[in-house]
Amino acid sequence: MSPRTLRALLVLASTASLLALAAACGSSSTGGGNDDDENNDAPFNNSVNNSVNNSENNSTANNSTANNSTNNGTNNNTTPGACAANTTYTGQVFASDQPTSPNGGVAVTTPWEATYDAGIGAVLDLVPSSTEDGMNKAVVDLGVTEATVIATYFVSEGQPVPRANREFWIADGNGAIKVFFPADPTTFHAPFNVKVGQKINLRATELTNFGGLPEITGVAPEAWELVSEGNEVFIDDRTGGEIDPTDVNMVIRATGTLSAESTACGDPYKCYMFDFGGAAPVTLRTNSNLIVGGECVTYVGPVGVFGGAVQLNVLNFDWLRINQ
Repeated sequence: MSPRTLRALLVLASTASLLALAAACGSSSTGGGNDDDENNDAPFNNSVNNSVNNSENNSTANNSTANNSTNNGTNNNTTPGACAANTTYTGQVFASDQPTSPNGGVAVTTPWEATYDAGIGAVLDLVPSSTEDGMNKAVVDLGVTEATVIATYFVSEGQPVPRANREFWIADGNGAIKVFFPADPTTFHAPFNVKVGQKINLRATELTNFGGLPEITGVAPEAWELVSEGNEVFIDDRTGGEIDPTDVNMVIRATGTLSAESTACGDPYKCYMFDFGGAAPVTLRTNSNLIVGGECVTYVGPVGVFGGAVQLNVLNFDWLRINQ
């Protein structure tokens, strides 16, 4: 074969490879609003359930060895090859410069005193017990005053109501509870953009026990009030400790290692066993396609339950850090 022919064949092979790569990069598992550049800065964001999911935390730089995110300026893994406790990652609890971001607040690790009473304890006292169908409701009329927003779902696009405004968690010194409303714009969702670190007032009119997860599912529309922003949010460090169902809806931080293998737990979600150094591993559920088994990760988010057992549901990608 002549040198000229060989060069021609090499050029054709290189061109074919580049075209195949371009086609792969241009594909997406979603349609519509998730196909723009902003939402596809990393594969993390390409799922049907996550149209935006806080792009500032999903970049390649944010999963580097040095952990170079807004709230992680230095490498948290001081022991090479070890899953060292990450005590600086704060999940959603940091001031974001993006106007539509639900992130905010000031992270603290000192528990709130019981004297910080926004009325959450009284609300939890009236949450009905769970039933066989996994859902039980109660009609109530309870005021909540200056409760702190401790976590939110991601900010969705293409929906009548941003998901962070209708799925979020509030707490005081006596407990935490999830606030959940459907996407229907005629329901009683918050009339302002909900952000972590806000203090808000509301009047609960319906409570639901969703398979062991206490929720406020009805609010008097006229009672919503945004009191203040940028307040302290308590993050409970649990690495090496315990996480159990009584911690439901509380924001915790835990660093540990994922099991090598995952199991399917509701497409596109995968469930791993998460060994955070406690007495027993707990389940961590995610739909991220960047997570692989055996990785060292830090979770900062609310405690969930499923079937009576702890399940850490990564409903917002800002809740999970890959520690490389």
